[in-house]
Amino acid sequence: MRRIGHAVLGSPKNQETVRWFRDTLGLVCSDDVYAGDKENIIGQFSRIDAGDDYVDHHAFFCMRNERAGLNHFSFEVQAQVSEVPAGINLIPSRPPVSP
Repeated sequence: MRRIGHAVLGSPKNQETVRWFRDTLGLVCSDDVYAGDKENIIGQFSRIDAGDDYVDHHAFFCMRNERAGLNHFSFEVQAQVSEVPAGINLIPSRPPVSP
């Protein structure tokens, strides 16, 4: 694994959660996702503010959800595409998470 690619969170208070990450960690807006009216924001993409240095366009996504919590992390790996499925065998088994 080279690094975390991106993280996705769900929150019933989407805009407040995004504001905290932007104000506290210095993330900047990449894109807003809305349903219907542009005021109905249901998700927000943010990125790291590294000035003029290149950064991934979407490092963080927060989506409106009934429950707050981590949806997933993605990881950037240094491997050939054909090797990625073999990595599944390295992930320990665990019981399913119940809602």
